[in-house]
Amino acid sequence: MATPTRSTQRVVALYVSIVNKMADDFTRKRFHIPDQEEISLIIEAKDAKNNQKSTTNAIKYIRDFLEESNEDVQFENLDKVKLDDEHDESRYNQASRISS
Repeated sequence: MATPTRSTQRVVALYVSIVNKMADDFTRKRFHIPDQEEISLIIEAKDAKNNQKSTTNAIKYIRDFLEESNEDVQFENLDKVKLDDEHDESRYNQASRISS
């Protein structure tokens, strides 16, 4: 069985904490009001695990492509206009090679 990630452990701990608080507060109040830490954990865990994996893989593929193209692999620092222009130029060059 796979070991749970730190994020998963925090989410499980959050839910256990919420359930325990709800059980304690059940006789005193009708609705649980989460504290700031609980809200932060819920927001952090909002993305599905597969979505996070897909994003991680996409970033890896972009970095691999930039490395093979002798570009800066820290694409977060690159200008969006420059990236778009290079992408358009690359597609034009590829299309001209195919038609030749």
